[in-house]
Formats: sequence, structure tokens, C-alpha cells
Amino acid sequence: MRAGRNRQWGRMLVADQLEKQHGVCPICTFPLFERYAVLDRFDPIGNFTAGNIRALHVDCEALVLRRRAAGHTPGVVLEAAE
Repeated sequence: MRAGRNRQWGRMLVADQLEKQHGVCPICTFPLFERYAVLDRFDPIGNFTAGNIRALHVDCEALVLRRRAAGHTPGVVLEAAE
């Protein structure tokens, strides 16, 4: 039962974040739909709070994770597109 609530909470977080991002992935700037969105945390150790998350495409998240693993700090490429 708890897993169902967590999934529902996750979907609500994604939907809320997509609304804030106007349906655009901040990495590639292409349209992002809820079905293909994943949540990424700016601070991987931090919680899933409004100020610490963004919605990304799965492939864009993989790029972010590879850069983090390589020791790169989030730079202009990884920050939200204005």
C-alpha cells in the first residue's frame, strides 16, 4: 500500500515541476511530457524538495549523472535554460 502512495506522490511532484518548467527540459530545451520525465536533484544528497529538483528526459538525466561521476560541477550546460 505504501509503494502506491509513493508512486502517486512522485507523479504529483513530476507534474508540478513540469508546470513550473513550462513543459521544457532544462538540459536540451526540448518539450518534456510527464510520461517521459524523471526527477533530478541538484544536490544528490538532499531531499526531493521544490528547490532541489527538476524534471528531465531520461537521456538528459544520464548526461547529468555521467558528468557528476566524472567530477564536473554543474555548469552552464547543466543549469536550467532561461
